[in-house]
Amino acid sequence: CGGSLAQVLVQRSTPSAQTGTTSPLAPADVAATWLDMLHAIAHLHTHALAHRDVKPENFLLSAAEGRWKLCDFGSATTRVVDCATAERRERIDEEDRIARFTTAMNRAPEMLDLYRGHRIDHAVDVWALGCLLFTLAFQKHPFDTESPLQILNNRWAIPSTAPSYAARLEPIIKMMLEPDPAKRADVFAVCAAVEALEAADLRRLPRVVDDEQHGLAARRLLQHRKDPRVVAHRVEVERPPCELAKEGGLQVANV
Repeated sequence: CGGSLAQVLVQRSTPSAQTGTTSPLAPADVAATWLDMLHAIAHLHTHALAHRDVKPENFLLSAAEGRWKLCDFGSATTRVVDCATAERRERIDEEDRIARFTTAMNRAPEMLDLYRGHRIDHAVDVWALGCLLFTLAFQKHPFDTESPLQILNNRWAIPSTAPSYAARLEPIIKMMLEPDPAKRADVFAVCAAVEALEAADLRRLPRVVDDEQHGLAARRLLQHRKDPRVVAHRVEVERPPCELAKEGGLQVANV
């Protein structure tokens, strides 16, 4: 294991003793990491399973492959709670599970206020990914006050010091940080947006997708709804020999 994404972010955001400056990830590295994370979550979602605790600590770098791997499936579930029709006891139980198995600053609005009447399902992973992608690109969390009200009111902004290519990334982040889960993009739509960004004329800007094979993987991911075969990173493969988390008879691979 090459360490966690959390370790990388801490190292990159710590000012150098020599220069006093930080060393953010290069755009190509951000893009490659984005796609590794998107592919892992897409794999779960094709099996109707939500991870529910997407955060930097749960992505580990495979030293052999140079790829980020999703880990820690203790929070994963196929459970869906429709808060518009849920009984009081069901809401209380769900609030307890959210408190025990998820990370506060990455919780989607529907997890913070169940009385809004939204569904709690795999869309929470997309919100958490949006928080993580924002952090990767701009070296800060979009909801860095850790205030539930900041999340519920969806108060975030691209930093004024953001690089010039931030304007191209902002629409994708907005798709993911949509407070209404019914309107929030799914992980496949996000993959399509990244693919479209790659196809745009970005020759004057840093590349958002770092190699042709990543683009091919994203296109294949979009076929998941019609084709249940597993797609992991660069090629279509059988489920890899990794530790499996089981719930409801489903197997979830650490892709």
